[in-house]
Amino acid sequence: MSFMDQRAFVDLLQLVVLDRLSVELVKTWQNPPGRLRSEERSRRSGWMKNLSGPERALVEEFGQDAARAAVFGVLCVLDGVRKIEDRENGHIELHHVKNGRSELLASSGNDMTLDFLHDLLP
Repeated sequence: MSFMDQRAFVDLLQLVVLDRLSVELVKTWQNPPGRLRSEERSRRSGWMKNLSGPERALVEEFGQDAARAAVFGVLCVLDGVRKIEDRENGHIELHHVKNGRSELLASSGNDMTLDFLHDLLP
């Protein structure tokens, strides 16, 4: 990839975050990492191990939907359509910087030249 634009950024979020999520969640839920597992994680792991294949698939779908909603919400904040401040005292910008070049990917300001990232999420 020579330089990242808005579409490439959203596509990479889809690939790296959302597409890999269900596999990683199931592995974590079935076998929680770490030597000192919390009681809560162990309880959830036991519950997941007792689910049938179709039930486990449904839990994975819920996890996938929740993750997509979270990513969508963050993109809405970056796009400025969801406010995180009560006052108009600043805005958020997301830049990709490579080899001294900076490309604006998102702004919660009034930059009308950018597409909304949340609209690009499939």
